[in-house]
Amino acid sequence: MSLSVHVCVMEECTGRTRWLQLPCDDVKSRLPGFDTSDLVISDSESVLYSVGDNVFLANAVIKDLNSLGVDDESKVCALLLASGCDSLSDPEFVKVLDGDFSVLKIDAKWNLTEEETAACWLATEEYIPFGELDMGDLVTLEDKLMDFIDWRSVWEKYEDYGWELVDVDKELFLIQIRNSVV
Repeated sequence: MSLSVHVCVMEECTGRTRWLQLPCDDVKSRLPGFDTSDLVISDSESVLYSVGDNVFLANAVIKDLNSLGVDDESKVCALLLASGCDSLSDPEFVKVLDGDFSVLKIDAKWNLTEEETAACWLATEEYIPFGELDMGDLVTLEDKLMDFIDWRSVWEKYEDYGWELVDVDKELFLIQIRNSVV
């Protein structure tokens, strides 16, 4: 699967428009007769872009996301929300992509709060350690200890390590953004 979006590209000096599917190999070749020096996105079928975004940057960012394995629109929306950016073309979002980040989708329905589910997922499904606990011990004892672990406290430890819980259309994602200038 790879991320792709339809955007309406407008030549600002004339107002002419054409719909494009991004990413594409060469934006210029898809727009014969257009002045490519003043192209902006004027409409989109996706929430990932804002009117006025640069189409060339938008194309490059989608290519980057696909190469990084963030190829699902819900994951991208979660990353956008966590970064505080409005669109994929936001320069701050580009800095996030140049840094180190994790996007994990929680694929579990446990009888826990969202925060407790997030902590339990990171610990038992992703094997991401917290505090002094040995993850091997936790996995071995998971079934017996599930009801006795204070997952809310565990989540607080994960938050200290920069994890953020993001809800996108009732899907939960765990985001951690490290080494970026956001």
